[in-house]
Amino acid sequence: MRPALLLSAALLAAGCQIDKEPPGTLGRETYLAVYCDFLQESLRGKNTGADPRTALHNGETVLAKRGVTRAEFDSTTGWYNADVRRWKHFFDDAAKELELRELAPPHPAR
Repeated sequence: MRPALLLSAALLAAGCQIDKEPPGTLGRETYLAVYCDFLQESLRGKNTGADPRTALHNGETVLAKRGVTRAEFDSTTGWYNADVRRWKHFFDDAAKELELRELAPPHPAR
């Protein structure tokens, strides 16, 4: 009976770690912030007619502003893509975050 209890506990602990971001990926809040920054920057670029080089530079600026590498961002995107169900809750949160940003007063220019 005792080995079965230990096995059950081990499986339960492993199951709790399934949706935990693996090493080399970004935490959910950081990824959410960068993802929303990318969406907003993409929209700004389309509205201003930015050329592809400018858009690429602006994307790298978003990553640098958040202290994130392209490899971390891409690795996290790959982790989400590995189980599409992860995206459902993420997109719900992204929509809420973008709404909050839209409602927030603009930052004064410096």
